[in-house]
Amino acid sequence: MKTTTYRILLSGAAVSALLLAAPVAFAADAASDAAPQTTNASDIVVTAQKREERLRDVPIAVTVVSKDQLAAQKIVSVADLARTSPSLEMIQAFGGPGGGGQVRGLGTQSFTRSAEGAVGIVVDDVPQGNVPNNAIFDLERVEVLKGPQGTLFGLTTSAGVINMKTAAPKIDEWSGYIHSDLSSKGAAGSEYGEVKLTGAINMPLSSIAALRVAVNYNRTTGVQYNAFNGVNNVQDDTAVRARLLINASDRLTIHVNADYDYRSQNYGDPQFNYVNVAAGTPLASQLAACGITAGWGNNARCSKESNNTRNNNWGASAQFDYDLGGPTLTSITGYRENHQLPSDVDIMSNPADFTQILIKGQLTDGAQFSQELRLVSPKGSRIDYTAGLFYSDFKGSTSYAPNGGFTVGSYQVAPVFVTFALDQSATHTTNTAYAAFGQATYHVTDTLGVLGGLRYSHQKLTDWQSTATPTDPLTADNVSGKVGLEYKANHDLNLFATVTRGYKGPQVGVSAGNPVTRIAAEIPTAYEIGAKGAALGGKLGYEASLFLTKVKNYQGQRCSINGLGVLTCNGESIPSVTSQGFELSLFGRPIPNLYLNAGYAYDDAKFPTGWTGFNPSDLTGATPTNLGGLQLVGSPKSKFTFNSEFKQPIGTLESYIGGDFVYKSSVRLGYSGDPRFVYGAHGTVSLRGGLRSPGNMWSLELFARNLTQNREPATLFGGPSYLPPATVPFLPNGQVNGVSGWATAASRRQVGLSAEFRF
Repeated sequence: MKTTTYRILLSGAAVSALLLAAPVAFAADAASDAAPQTTNASDIVVTAQKREERLRDVPIAVTVVSKDQLAAQKIVSVADLARTSPSLEMIQAFGGPGGGGQVRGLGTQSFTRSAEGAVGIVVDDVPQGNVPNNAIFDLERVEVLKGPQGTLFGLTTSAGVINMKTAAPKIDEWSGYIHSDLSSKGAAGSEYGEVKLTGAINMPLSSIAALRVAVNYNRTTGVQYNAFNGVNNVQDDTAVRARLLINASDRLTIHVNADYDYRSQNYGDPQFNYVNVAAGTPLASQLAACGITAGWGNNARCSKESNNTRNNNWGASAQFDYDLGGPTLTSITGYRENHQLPSDVDIMSNPADFTQILIKGQLTDGAQFSQELRLVSPKGSRIDYTAGLFYSDFKGSTSYAPNGGFTVGSYQVAPVFVTFALDQSATHTTNTAYAAFGQATYHVTDTLGVLGGLRYSHQKLTDWQSTATPTDPLTADNVSGKVGLEYKANHDLNLFATVTRGYKGPQVGVSAGNPVTRIAAEIPTAYEIGAKGAALGGKLGYEASLFLTKVKNYQGQRCSINGLGVLTCNGESIPSVTSQGFELSLFGRPIPNLYLNAGYAYDDAKFPTGWTGFNPSDLTGATPTNLGGLQLVGSPKSKFTFNSEFKQPIGTLESYIGGDFVYKSSVRLGYSGDPRFVYGAHGTVSLRGGLRSPGNMWSLELFARNLTQNREPATLFGGPSYLPPATVPFLPNGQVNGVSGWATAASRRQVGLSAEFRF
């Protein structure tokens, strides 16, 4: 019986003794199993072109993260994936659905409600759109596809795709695992606490059906804390997923997936911490009175207002694969919802400051339906093709509970509370899309192939706010595509060259005090030359690529004071942006006891000459800062990732030691030319080591993440507190009081214990 991985992390003398004793009982029944990572780079299979293929045969630059690497590097959220790929960055997206992933320097940071991400998240062939479940558990692998992928994957993929595959049921075995990670804030130098429990069971139901059920619980404590009342931030996240497999006949296979996630927090996002405040200013004194000193290491806030968030996220999908006696017809239906229950956010986080920015009782809802039909040719055909139709419909809304609202520019004049701007309006956003697509490779010879593809897309967007005049729907049509060559020089080397035209849809937004916002569609054109293959008899895989991407109407944002004196951030189009560079990666087992996965990316991605950003000292936009020629927001020019593990037998047991290292050059984390918005070059080191039983029936591990205490925030923001011109006559332009970052778990050190059991 083949077993499945499960880990548990616990601490304390009594619990440790139990963990050390329990594996002895399990070891007698341990079955032989493969090494945690594949021993041959030639065995890696991906679905980057919506069909199963060897990684080296796919003419796309792809980073593959196996289930074992996900477990080893403690990847528990989409944001953590940035540690696995040198081309991938995750920028915190707050205030709207845009933002998130960036590949090769390109992404989206826009608060417009109709914004789409530039890096799509796809789970089991279902696009997640603007309602993804960010918890990562019980996955088979993650594929990071680099460059525009719109021909096959459609919207939200103008920079790349994060393609996730959950673990599939198996009809011929009962198996499962239990996994836990545990760390405690203040213990062994850990700067925050975590309890993570994950488990899965595979259950054969009959000779043609099987069910896999996985559960995940994660409680994180103390990544940030509120110095006003001394309370740590706490997040509880509970998720469950069920996946059913039915081999209905020799020709028909059915997969049905369903998942549910509930997350609660005693805080509200965004969670800003001051990283730069001028000494001697009133704000510095107010922070000091709360025991806070601004700096990169600051993870404290001073909030007297209510903060809390509760969120429900669930979805289901059904996939039918029918063999037509050659080609396969696939139907995939997906539906997903996200509901944020009444939530409160104290954005300013300083009770004594002159200006308050508060959200009270906010409700957010989103739902997306998608349907795809596609036809895929059989393997080994002279012409390999994928063709299909796609439809998606997204609906989102925001509103407020009674007595709630978004307050900007209010302050306390004892005993009266004065409000300058209170927004209680409801919003509604829709995005409907239709598409027809096809891509084919004609194998001229056994070694030479010519590929091409097209996709036609039609979109209709609406955005309505109860306090503003509704606008007519925004419609858009686009044709994108891809052409290229691939040459298999030998069994272990594949060369490719492609030209791809991508697409990310337009944006439309309506809000009180602002004109109607219409942002043109983003059109990238990417050129790439690459080589991928294997060495040392297939034990070590490699990939190298040169890329050049030119983007027309790159979507970003700009913050300023609107006509009502309210600080707002609105989307905008940058006429032209270029990203160019190269990437190298190595992966596999060069020797039996050593696994490694390493990558380096150089990316020159700059703002065009003459482009400007906001000025923290003048929020009217009259005297902006210069961004021309500077690296794009969230884009390090150089990034290196490395993950490795070495194992060594000790009697009947196996010891192992491993770790990962990430280096990034300086990175700009806000749309401003102000040097305070740049985080300097830095490296992050994590280590792990432990013991495994024969056949990997159990393991115990000690781990330490971010030993170098890298303090890179997820984003930087100008403020959020500011002095509006309407209330401070001697500051006619308004100004930001300091700069804030967003401390996350990735910016804190964690030391803990893991244990793993399989059955």
